[in-house]
Amino acid sequence: MADSSGYGWAIAKQLANAGATIIVGTWPPVLTLFERGLKKGFGEDSKLNDGSDMKIAKVPACMRPRLSRMRELPACGSTALARTLAGHPL
Repeated sequence: MADSSGYGWAIAKQLANAGATIIVGTWPPVLTLFERGLKKGFGEDSKLNDGSDMKIAKVPACMRPRLSRMRELPACGSTALARTLAGHPL
């Protein structure tokens, strides 16, 4: 997710409307853009059905680095994630 105009935002918003805790992963090259939006706020795009603003619980540190090799996967990367990515270049 990079901003409030794509499918990721729409899905997160519907999950938030249903009571889910929102944890966002973003593509490292747009992380700065997304964090700027979090600081400024996303205005009406973040309004939930009950009138409250959607809260982003966190952007995990393991979603932040730019990885080029599997061995660079940070400690927060689960073994399940490592198995999923095995054989796929990062």
